Amino acid sequence: MSSNKKYRQKYMPYTTKKNGYTYESDDIHCSSQEFKKHFPELCGNQDNNAKLQNSNSLQNMNTAKPLNSLSDPVNVDITGFVPNSQNEPSVAQVNANTILVAANDFRSGSAQIGLYRSTDGGFSWDTSTTLPNPEGFQFNGDPYVRVIDNTAIVSGGAFNVSNGVNTQGTIVSYVSSDSGSSFSGPFVVTFGSSEIHNDKPYLAIDKSDFSSFRGMAYISYTQITGGSNTILFQRSFDGKFWDPPKLLSIPGHIATGSSVAVGPRGQVYVGWIDFTSNTFEVAISFDGGATFPSDFRTRVSSITPLTGGPLPPFKFNAKTFAFLATDISTGPNSGTVYAVWMDNGSGSAQIMLSSSTTSGLIWSLPGPINDSPFGTQNFFPAIAVSPSDGTVSVVYYTNRVTSTLIDVFIATLTPGGASFTNSRLSNDSFDPQAFNTIGDYIDIDTGGSVAVWTGIPTNKEDIFIGFGLIPPSSNG
Repeated sequence: MSSNKKYRQKYMPYTTKKNGYTYESDDIHCSSQEFKKHFPELCGNQDNNAKLQNSNSLQNMNTAKPLNSLSDPVNVDITGFVPNSQNEPSVAQVNANTILVAANDFRSGSAQIGLYRSTDGGFSWDTSTTLPNPEGFQFNGDPYVRVIDNTAIVSGGAFNVSNGVNTQGTIVSYVSSDSGSSFSGPFVVTFGSSEIHNDKPYLAIDKSDFSSFRGMAYISYTQITGGSNTILFQRSFDGKFWDPPKLLSIPGHIATGSSVAVGPRGQVYVGWIDFTSNTFEVAISFDGGATFPSDFRTRVSSITPLTGGPLPPFKFNAKTFAFLATDISTGPNSGTVYAVWMDNGSGSAQIMLSSSTTSGLIWSLPGPINDSPFGTQNFFPAIAVSPSDGTVSVVYYTNRVTSTLIDVFIATLTPGGASFTNSRLSNDSFDPQAFNTIGDYIDIDTGGSVAVWTGIPTNKEDIFIGFGLIPPSSNG
């Protein structure tokens, strides 16, 4: 085994607990043909894959389970052997084998965009890539990664730091034409300056087979100028060259936390939180993001947002962001738009959802989708809708298992279902008390098959992936 030590570290040897038992990391990697080639002695007998460190009877964690069963979800620590912390992950599944994850990566001591790639369905990861800064910038971060066919795009923000304050925030993109094996860029979406700081970009790609704008990429972000925070939007045909920005929010209002979703016919929905009016706002385009007529600006709901202070009983800050997703399947709810956010109206954070069957013009009364006990904190939601059958999946953090620890849960609504079913996705709770931040978001693939989050297994933040949620669908 010692001769394979370096190779073995690529596969993140750590331990994980399942159903009261502790398994060595090699057990989960026996699903990888490449891993089995290097360690046949560990994977030669299916009945002996799991080497229990307990003296209890054998339970084989590699036993195949239905992909929609969360009785024993698979978690993998992607960055367990990457130095320092990583947070704010996003994820895109290219196909059943290839998955891309991007995150804030502090391996060098300063913020970079880390790009991690798996070619065996998420069991092993190449974590060697960080994406470069534009010339003249010290740092980059806040990434989102999205894919269509074999094209992958990563968005992010490049910035400098002056007197401890992030400045000159510039939105950038990176493009891969080989399923994330290599990237070109950075390409500048919009420049910042000493007076303008652009922050928190969100990326979406039109993936609908029924859209005239299929393949178009869209970015929304917050522009901070003095005392004003506004939401801007840009689009691109190739992820490299971007149209000029469009202002979507009300000038003079404090707006932030935007996201983009695309409907089956190419409708573009941009949502954000207006902290001046305490509302969830949406702008709608019916021409692939070319225009957003004022007649198509709608309000999802009045809300009680978290404004960025510490989330009790923890030290880290939490701020309400707006998240949207659309049903582009051919199922009974095709075209439905879903909005989710965390709301503090009950005195603690709850995951709220509203939906629209009228292309975002009229919204249902919102309601909580988490079934957590009263007083628990449920926060940082991310939503996806399966393009195959319209299943709605929302992942979120919660302290429902133990009040001082954090877990990841997933709420799922199948077509025709009366209510959401909530299930635990994280295998182990984690303690964030030593950290003043765990990032501002987590993510779920747009098809709903894999999710990523920040976990703290030891003394640093790691990026975890959970999969086996629903069957992966074509990324196209």
